[in-house]
Amino acid sequence: MSDTFGQAVLLGGTPFREPFVQKGPFEMHDADQLEAVIAAHAAGKLGSID
Repeated sequence: MSDTFGQAVLLGGTPFREPFVQKGPFEMHDADQLEAVIAAHAAGKLGSID
């Protein structure tokens, strides 16, 4: 038995029905946008959670 609690979030809604590409935690409309956001993340331009 554990003394810690877990947390979960379950989201639901109407599907977008639009194409997307995904890699790791990133999802974008196309491969160019995906590459751009991955580069921005690697450069530290997306901020941080403290």
